[in-house]
Amino acid sequence: MKTESFLVFAKIIPNSSKFEIMVFDHERNELKIRVQSKPEHNKANTELVQKLSKQLQKKVIIEKGFQSPRKILRIFANPTVFEKLAPPKKSWFLVHKGVNQIWLK
Repeated sequence: MKTESFLVFAKIIPNSSKFEIMVFDHERNELKIRVQSKPEHNKANTELVQKLSKQLQKKVIIEKGFQSPRKILRIFANPTVFEKLAPPKKSWFLVHKGVNQIWLK
């Protein structure tokens, strides 16, 4: 059985006051996420994966960008998982089926 997954481009902002999924940057086509941890000894990456997984209640891994603030994340779920985070009546994602990547509106 194949597990459904999709990719998300993300910009991580370390040393923040709290973990927060912020806004979608349309210029760079990426999601901005704040993490509390410092970007040293893999602390920010660990926090990102653990807290985003917990918030979405789905498995999340970093596909690319382990040593960069810009990352490609793989989320093992249907892209509608972002509806949990979106304000009511507001669709903020669009899936490009050909490459299983997500762009938020």
